[in-house]
Amino acid sequence: MSEVTLFVRKASGLVRSWSMFDAFIYATFSINLITLGL
Repeated sequence: MSEVTLFVRKASGLVRSWSMFDAFIYATFSINLITLGL
């Protein structure tokens, strides 16, 4: 879980270099977290 948190924080700090690949990874993690939450 800590690794995911670090990744999210890292992605949040790299807004200027945001790309479709980063958005895809972020969306994948979000979907996985929501699925695990359910």
